Amino acid sequence: MIRINLFKPEKKDIIITPALEMPGQAPDVEKPRRSSTPSLIMLLAVVAVAAAALTQQQATSRERRLLRVAEDDKRKLTAVLAKLEELEARKSIVEKKIGLINELKSQREIAVRIMDVLSTTLPDWVWLTEVNYENQLLKLKGRAISNTMIAEYIAKLEQSGLFGAVNLVEIAQKTQRNEAFLEFSLTAAYGVPAAPAPAKPPSPAPRRST
Repeated sequence: MIRINLFKPEKKDIIITPALEMPGQAPDVEKPRRSSTPSLIMLLAVVAVAAAALTQQQATSRERRLLRVAEDDKRKLTAVLAKLEELEARKSIVEKKIGLINELKSQREIAVRIMDVLSTTLPDWVWLTEVNYENQLLKLKGRAISNTMIAEYIAKLEQSGLFGAVNLVEIAQKTQRNEAFLEFSLTAAYGVPAAPAPAKPPSPAPRRST
């Protein structure tokens, strides 16, 4: 036989009991979420430090390149300066040689003129034993048989127009092989004409006796 229950089924209340807490266990508390701001700041700081280090490295590399270029330029300039100093030294040597040649040439011309005047104005029985020329001063040594011939020679040298201030420095009596002679020395300034002798005032006319 079949039974049918026509009554509504009763609802059963379901009671949910909280989980039993274990002794010594803290109750679950909702943990706050951590902020990502400090991590972002740290990342930016690291990027900034890396960028600064890269910039500093690039600046250091640039400075080193400039330093190498400056050192190369300095070495080149040092070589050029050394070459210029060598050329200046050679130029100075050449200029000194040219000056010496010109001086010798001028002295040779002077020597020719001096010897020509000395020989053409030399009186008979007068001999020259030594001739020196330095700083436009002529020094002569010679021999003669009389004071008159020495005086004549001095006068001719002054009249030549090539010398001035011809002075008798020394004169001495010498004897050689039983022959007596005078040994003399003179000085004369080359190129300085002798000052003309002052004119003598005319002597007064003699008075006639009356």
